[in-house]
Amino acid sequence: MSTAARAAGARLSWGAPPRFRPLFLERIRSIMKQLLRRGIETMPAPWPVWIQGTYRYLRYPRVRWRRRLRRRILGTLGSPGRVSQGPFRGLRVVELGDCSAILPKLVGTYESELVPALETICRSDCDRIVNIGAAEGYYAVGMALRNPRAQVVGFEISASARHFLRRLARRNGVSGRIVIRSECTLEALGDALAGARRPAVICDCEGAEDRLLRPDRIEPLRRAFIVVETHDGLETDEGILEGITGRLHERFAATHGIEVIASRCRSREELPPNCAALTDAEAAEAMDEGRPWAQWLFLAPKERRAD
Repeated sequence: MSTAARAAGARLSWGAPPRFRPLFLERIRSIMKQLLRRGIETMPAPWPVWIQGTYRYLRYPRVRWRRRLRRRILGTLGSPGRVSQGPFRGLRVVELGDCSAILPKLVGTYESELVPALETICRSDCDRIVNIGAAEGYYAVGMALRNPRAQVVGFEISASARHFLRRLARRNGVSGRIVIRSECTLEALGDALAGARRPAVICDCEGAEDRLLRPDRIEPLRRAFIVVETHDGLETDEGILEGITGRLHERFAATHGIEVIASRCRSREELPPNCAALTDAEAAEAMDEGRPWAQWLFLAPKERRAD
């Protein structure tokens, strides 16, 4: 066979598809990334967080810049290890590696839109507080500190996050009053709320609120205070989530007063006095929660309002 014929054969077996080859390689690359991610996630906590944080630090210049900026901001705070203001003032935090959301929690502006709802719960003498999507424990531990007579149950699917939740509970002396569980199912939520006289639920679970907040299946939800972040428009493996807020309205309209709370822009006037020395850029970074917009529902039982 001539050289020209061999070249033609090569084009037939490898070639006509040159325009498809990048798609094939991209697919292989995507599969390898998924396998690597799954392998990392199976490691004991908190190794996945440390490895992912190190990778982002080495890979992205902006992450390195933000890490340096965060160190400068922490250096200006009078008590860099405690929350400066807000409903959880004095909460002692733990280092979370590359978690930038620690800054708005420290300066007390994190989800400040929810402060009135949280204060209402804290005044209501709740005996059971369930936090679905507890992450590192900001709300679970914070509510345990504010409600010393309540038992707190924190659901968190990430093993690494549960590791930090346990550390945060120990550091703030509330380990004995917080029950930490992994995945939240209807059955697990019903069990967590069973026997509660005045329950409250704080929920941020990336769309799972639609299948979990079912007062027709879990009777204590009918009398519970509920703060829930809704995730309409969130892209998932099953598609884009739609209609969650409307369905929650329908389920709770008969038993609860419903308030829609939308996120808003922050201003440096919201920062505590110990942040006065921050530049405008540092102030913006300190209050950056890493998302453009959020929406919550605050569901307050009508019978309690009458009281």
